[in-house]
Amino acid sequence: MPTIHINNWINEIQRNIDYWYLNYGLVPANFNITQLPNPPTINPNILNHNLTSCCPTPPKSPISFAHFPEPYYGNPDDLILKSAVILFFNPGPAGNDQLHGNLTSPNTFNHKYNLCGHNYFNLSSTNSFCTETINRFIRPKTNQINSVLSFIPNISEYNPLFMDIVPWHSDNFDGLDYNRFNTPATLRETKIMVFLPAILNALNTKITQYANKLNEKKIILFCVGSKYSKENILSSIGFNDITPTIELINNPFPNINPPNLPYTILNSNGDISVDSKSKIKVWKIKGSKIMVDVDVDQETRLTLNDKEIVIFNVWNMARSMDIPQNIGPTIENIIQKI
Repeated sequence: MPTIHINNWINEIQRNIDYWYLNYGLVPANFNITQLPNPPTINPNILNHNLTSCCPTPPKSPISFAHFPEPYYGNPDDLILKSAVILFFNPGPAGNDQLHGNLTSPNTFNHKYNLCGHNYFNLSSTNSFCTETINRFIRPKTNQINSVLSFIPNISEYNPLFMDIVPWHSDNFDGLDYNRFNTPATLRETKIMVFLPAILNALNTKITQYANKLNEKKIILFCVGSKYSKENILSSIGFNDITPTIELINNPFPNINPPNLPYTILNSNGDISVDSKSKIKVWKIKGSKIMVDVDVDQETRLTLNDKEIVIFNVWNMARSMDIPQNIGPTIENIIQKI
């Protein structure tokens, strides 16, 4: 049974998905975002509605309300041990099999959702997604995080939890409008609907267990994509960039294959460069600070109050939503230093 905050979060997501499922085909106008630069107005029943209101509007590539939302992939019960928790931006492009009104094939999202009792938690926890979602996203991203964390014994025996800050599909996600994002209501929603669920799940992961051999107060999770750092998403909700404070171990013989030590450079942008494409930034916040101005239950407050939450923000310069594959030794090295 999930803890109080996670259970409430799962139920809130389901209420919002129910609203979309029952109403999108009847009143699609309810799912419009006011065009920028006008102030946002968006229906409060829409999943992550404040965050959604920060998304691009035409002529930039908009998000799609016509396709099933996918806020998380995996089992978000925070009492179940996982390999790691990884945040992305949004689910990316979608196919016809994920359209709201597509009922024509056994592999449609609609068909699978129906088999799971119209319950997203049941669908995600049993990995009952469309074949394309599994083949294009879940399987490759799972292999990527397992490769990065291969320094942890038996890591592939555990499943990751993937989450999206914006649960709606888009062909070319173009970031959040900062003026809309950096408001009290949106920042509170970002904590309640994204970061606190991610952190509570990350508390019970193999990567956090590994870090806690050195410091039992740490919680470790990952964000994928440079926008988390460069568009002030992490700093706006209170995280501090601790990258420049980390003493890196540099390999004096980087051309040896395999290298005998991690080879890393702290470049002029303040990123840790494992090579010309693989980048890392490290962010930290006190558990007590991320709960400021947020109404949380006493269980969550007691659980997180004295913890240090550490985020590895990683990205691949060539393919921004890929988890870089050569950063494992550097991640292992950094955990010894934080």
